[in-house]
Amino acid sequence: MQFDFTPISIEDKHIFDEFFHRFEPSISELTFTNLYVWRNSRLIDYAVIDGIMLLRAEYDGQRYFLPPICDARNAQAGYEMLREAANDSCISLVKLIPEKHIAAVRQTFGISEDNDILVSDRDNYDYVYAADKLANLTSRKLSSKRNFIHRFVNQYKYSVMPYQACMRDDCIRLMQKWITGRTDDTGLRNEYIAIQNLLNDYERLDAIGSVIIVDGTIVSFAFGEPLSHDTFVIHFEKADTDYVGSYQMINKLFVSENVLPCYAFVNREQDLGHEGIRRAKMSYLPDRLVVKYTLQK
Repeated sequence: MQFDFTPISIEDKHIFDEFFHRFEPSISELTFTNLYVWRNSRLIDYAVIDGIMLLRAEYDGQRYFLPPICDARNAQAGYEMLREAANDSCISLVKLIPEKHIAAVRQTFGISEDNDILVSDRDNYDYVYAADKLANLTSRKLSSKRNFIHRFVNQYKYSVMPYQACMRDDCIRLMQKWITGRTDDTGLRNEYIAIQNLLNDYERLDAIGSVIIVDGTIVSFAFGEPLSHDTFVIHFEKADTDYVGSYQMINKLFVSENVLPCYAFVNREQDLGHEGIRRAKMSYLPDRLVVKYTLQK
């Protein structure tokens, strides 16, 4: 079989949109916006064969495949095609495999239950929350979040607005301030570039953004998009911590303004193994974690 992979570009958006609409993904990485804006650090190319999309990636010198995009009932055919493409590309790694694909992976690659080549990837588990919980913070265990929000409301005269193209430079300045002193962190530099990519092509993407403004200054922003019929994914969320409660405020207002009542759940992506991010995401009491696996053949 001939595999002709093409680097992802903005012109391919309609192809990805059709696949993701037909075969709703369960993991946060699988939206066109996410794949496209991270293209500088996580190189992506794709091939479509017999109604199945294959995604090939390279990050930090490591080449791997993402899960095939196809009907869940046809997952085994998808992984059989992926196996052939992986052999053709001399790639032995498949990452971010959702739990619903595990049976097909085991059958396709002949993996037993006691294997050590198919392992869960805790650092990439997605955190999923009930949208009304994030918007209303009604749980007693979320009282600290409510306290930060009360402090923000009492201390600042603020407004929340949908993101507009004229706000691009102010959002970039906020990101530059946020990254100051951390420029040796490769992950943060890559995220900075990804946010720039999102803002540069915002009008051609399906992302939805909100900003909070205090005294004419953008102090926080968030961007996300629908992931499936009942779940909204938040890709980026940044705030100026000089403004007490700014993170808690954008988290709450973004969900109440853009997610409810259309979506029941919010996917806030993964923690990538950073303990501080893990504590922050766990502190919002996730309703479930989206388990992902890595296959190293």
